[in-house]
Amino acid sequence: MNGNVKQFNQKGDKIMSITQGIWRVTNDGLHVYSEKTEQDIASCPITSTRTPCREEAEANARLIAAAPELLEVCRRLSRVTSAINSAQHAGVRVCAELWSDLHQLTNEAKAAIAAAE
Repeated sequence: MNGNVKQFNQKGDKIMSITQGIWRVTNDGLHVYSEKTEQDIASCPITSTRTPCREEAEANARLIAAAPELLEVCRRLSRVTSAINSAQHAGVRVCAELWSDLHQLTNEAKAAIAAAE
């Protein structure tokens, strides 16, 4: 198995393939790898000797490493907000469970954003 996960929408259309597992930044702060497969994901080269350039490369690596978690949280937020929106447009009272899910996902999104920053 190569570590890639094929993802499909409800129609069965392929969405994308991503490398499985948690993505981590290496100790040097400039490379991203899959913890599960140990596969390299990305390198964020330093293009200058300026300090801000290194900081930018490290920030890029953190953002790339957070991408799978950010994507998952965004997908789940989209599903929950769509369900709430559909219920409201149908004139149905939104159940407490959906509001609770939305609150939990909002907190998860904030944590994922913090990890990326």
